[in-house]
Amino acid sequence: MNKAGTFLKKLGVKLNKNSPEILLVAGLVGLIGAGVYACFQTPKAQKVVKDANKAIEEIGYAELEQPEDWPKTSQKEKRKICVRAGLKVAGVYGIPVVIGGLSTAAILVSRGIMKKRELSLAAAYATVDATLKAYRKRTREKYGEEVDNELRYGIRNETVTETTVDEDGKKKKVKKIIEVADGIDPDDDFSRFFDSSSRAWSENPQTNLYTLRCTQNYANVNHSVQRCKYGRSGTMPVCDRYSANH
Repeated sequence: MNKAGTFLKKLGVKLNKNSPEILLVAGLVGLIGAGVYACFQTPKAQKVVKDANKAIEEIGYAELEQPEDWPKTSQKEKRKICVRAGLKVAGVYGIPVVIGGLSTAAILVSRGIMKKRELSLAAAYATVDATLKAYRKRTREKYGEEVDNELRYGIRNETVTETTVDEDGKKKKVKKIIEVADGIDPDDDFSRFFDSSSRAWSENPQTNLYTLRCTQNYANVNHSVQRCKYGRSGTMPVCDRYSANH
């Protein structure tokens, strides 16, 4: 019993987590099924309309042979036939209409759930952003702007060995301390260094320039294709641009 209860709880959590996708797929499948079922029901509806038209025609023929008070009676009979035919057609298409309505409701509910989650995510981001800004402000006030930049951009000191030539033409190795950032330009949160850490890096400057230009052309072409497919909203994620050379 405990295992069954645990399994049901986990299943409920997964269903709740994926409920927007489940409802969306169910709604789309339901709409397609409703359309197909309505097509199958159309011959029945056509037969109902045909029988109603035939009955109205028979009343019209009988009207010519009946007394003068028959027109009033014939109008009532025609209305009854139309009402009955309408109810039968509604019965024929009732199930597809219900399925289509439920499917549309499922899609709308899915969108409502996603909208609530998006609002929750936006609120969480705003909270995190405000907390980070407050933290950085306190860091700058206590340690200064330089320490804040070091923590934010991952700037650290590294000791490197360089080979220099003195006045006598002799080579000697000199240790030098330099500042190194974690591939981030302090002036741009979205920039990256193209250096030896990249698999596309080459010792030949012309090769590096060619590689960067090809990557730029690829990004521009990809962006144009996305715009053709999705309109002005077509974009290429920043991570895809970076992964092209890393």
